[in-house]
Amino acid sequence: MAATDSRTYASLVDELVSERVTGHRRERLITPAMQWGIDHEPVARAWYSRQSGNHVEQVGFVRHRSLGFVGVSPDGLVGARGVLEIKCPQPKAYSETMARGCIPTRYVWQVQGQIWVCEREFADFVCFHPSMGGLVIRVQRDEARIARLQARCEQIEREVQRRIAGNPPRRKRTPAPSSAWPRQSVPTHVDQPTPRSRLSLSDVPLWLWLVAAVVFWYWVMR
Repeated sequence: MAATDSRTYASLVDELVSERVTGHRRERLITPAMQWGIDHEPVARAWYSRQSGNHVEQVGFVRHRSLGFVGVSPDGLVGARGVLEIKCPQPKAYSETMARGCIPTRYVWQVQGQIWVCEREFADFVCFHPSMGGLVIRVQRDEARIARLQARCEQIEREVQRRIAGNPPRRKRTPAPSSAWPRQSVPTHVDQPTPRSRLSLSDVPLWLWLVAAVVFWYWVMR
């Protein structure tokens, strides 16, 4: 949802094009803060279930019903109407969320996207720290935001497809033989090498005889 003229937007499109062309996704570095969240997510999910009395169904990657290029990875489904999103921030970020009592702005589009794709009515946003406690913030479905999100996803997909069509991946091709290629002719006969004839005395020119005679006479007279 970044501005279309921003580096963030351009970088996302570049990444998607690269993944589509190569078939490989970019590996992302897991920071210590991210690993902290991964390690404590099961504890936060269990805490939420005890506090709310709701059963949480864990799911994997969920694709949009009709837009196959859109998908989300929620932290769970809550009953038949809700979705669960868990964040386990460091103490400072946890205290800020507790003080505000509302979902941080940077997670708004993520949460609405999960509600949209999973076709739910609300999301329970959980902010949890193992030694400081937890907070549950219920976020209702926002049709206006979802419409904007869908329009932007479709816009990015068009851009990705346009880029791929304009820059198809180069593949090594073996050229087919053509009439322009040099062809090896099949010989109809084999030429045998002509044997070298021996040199006879009659073939020696006269001037050479004269030179030889002078040299011989000079050598004898010495």
